[in-house]
Amino acid sequence: MMPKFTFICEHLDPLVRTTHEFEVEYIGDVVQEFETFLRGSGFYFDGNLDFVEEQVTNEGYDINDYQGDTTEAAQMGWPFPSTRPGGESVVTGPIDESGIGNIN
Repeated sequence: MMPKFTFICEHLDPLVRTTHEFEVEYIGDVVQEFETFLRGSGFYFDGNLDFVEEQVTNEGYDINDYQGDTTEAAQMGWPFPSTRPGGESVVTGPIDESGIGNIN
């Protein structure tokens, strides 16, 4: 059974409702049907909509470009700081052998 799609466009002045229903299996067909819906709803444009697959390459990839400097975050105790702004501890009471205390 193929998925069913329904696109609806409503204009309130004057009241006009455009509905486009279809069943397709492939993303390229969905894009073509959506283009048909847009044109049927009054949108006019040159060209066509298309599904374009991203070309993934590892050329020029350096992991350090995406990690950034985590020094400041580590100093703040990120992601779970142990103190509030001003230096007040968020852990109160004794910490048991599991390392768990009361957190306020």
